[in-house]
Amino acid sequence: MLSIKQLSVISSSCDASLLHPISFTVQRGEIVGVIGESGSGKSILAHALLGQVPAGFCRHGEVNATGTLALSAQSAAVFDPLKTVGQHLARWRADFAYALWGAHVLREAHANRNSDIAESYRHQLSGGMAKRACLAQAQVQSPAFIVADEPCAGLDEAQAETMYRQLRETVRTEHQGMVIISHNLRQLLRWADRIVVLRDGRLVDVTTPSAMMDGHCHAYSQALWQALPENWGHPLC
Repeated sequence: MLSIKQLSVISSSCDASLLHPISFTVQRGEIVGVIGESGSGKSILAHALLGQVPAGFCRHGEVNATGTLALSAQSAAVFDPLKTVGQHLARWRADFAYALWGAHVLREAHANRNSDIAESYRHQLSGGMAKRACLAQAQVQSPAFIVADEPCAGLDEAQAETMYRQLRETVRTEHQGMVIISHNLRQLLRWADRIVVLRDGRLVDVTTPSAMMDGHCHAYSQALWQALPENWGHPLC
């Protein structure tokens, strides 16, 4: 289990907080989505889980994981611009090819595409290729838990659908736990087991997709659901 207890990010002078105390858990085999408006603290949380905080700030609280924890970054900027993706990942494990799509997901159908990714430098990656490369960087570390920061941002609907299917299959077959940071509530409602709702750096709600859609959740969580265009005109519960 991944246990987050009273995790916060506070300035060294204690006069500013980017993240107020947050607590929740993630089980292996489970996807927990993190949603919130821009500036709600989603990416701060993603990096704080890995012990990374902005200069001048400190992390407080506890992050305990049964096994290792890895970050699937939001951008391919994490890759060395002078090395191919394959060269970069080789430092983690010589046999990284399966991680570009997962051990059981589309391995054969995407064999050529995986080869293209491995042989590309970061500036040569398309949006979808970059997202798969970032996930591969996390996956090759054989973690028990992955924090995926905006894994589908910038992808079209078809690409996002494929990516989420991969993430779900990875969680199932590798028995990993996954935290998905996303601004896209519609996608999280379909694929997440539970949803953590943030607002202004504070934990508002820990709920489920069904509870959110049925109105059995915090008023702010319900308002986020209500804001989806397909729900306009539906009365608030």
